[in-house]
Amino acid sequence: SIVMGTEKLQLLQSTKVLLVCTGVAIASFGDVELSLWGIVAQVGSTAMDTLRCCFLQQVMQQSNLKVSPLVTLAHVAPYSAIALILPMAAIEGPRLVRDYGEWAHGIPMLLLSGLLAAVLNFAVFKVIGLTSALTTSLCGILKDWACILVAMHVFGTAVSKMQWVGYSIAICGLLWYQSGRWKAQAQPSRSDDTSCKQAPKPLLADQHKAEEV
Repeated sequence: SIVMGTEKLQLLQSTKVLLVCTGVAIASFGDVELSLWGIVAQVGSTAMDTLRCCFLQQVMQQSNLKVSPLVTLAHVAPYSAIALILPMAAIEGPRLVRDYGEWAHGIPMLLLSGLLAAVLNFAVFKVIGLTSALTTSLCGILKDWACILVAMHVFGTAVSKMQWVGYSIAICGLLWYQSGRWKAQAQPSRSDDTSCKQAPKPLLADQHKAEEV
């Protein structure tokens, strides 16, 4: 975000983001079934998603297009589908055709998952338009936390104490970061209210001068 000009370098904000990253790193290394390749793939995926969010913020906030989240979703969805279908056809295609009978019953769930993904993308575009790409990326931690809780109850996934500590640190950092943004957004509105209350005074003074003349 700093490199692309969507955020300004601030020491306090950088400290908050670093705290969130530290919590996520602790949770990742505290995984019961740690996979180094999985961590590398996740970091790469996060980097690509960060670029996507930054580009979307530039289109939705800093350009003259002024597109809505729904229009943005309509333009992004076809390219996303192509980017997913081509690798899937090359890697998973033969196995899917061969074992069609084993997974055909899961097609309704697959369609439902696609619908939920579209709703999630719409929400992401809306949040980017109202806040920033950095805020959207940090809020993704809440989504990961929800996935962990659901996986624990549905699939019986084991979660270590280090993971709980790591995500707790990340959540605290996220709340700290977001509270700072809320305070920063509240200050301009207060200053605007003050200026509006003080604005009529010069007008009254001008009226008195006119009456004297």
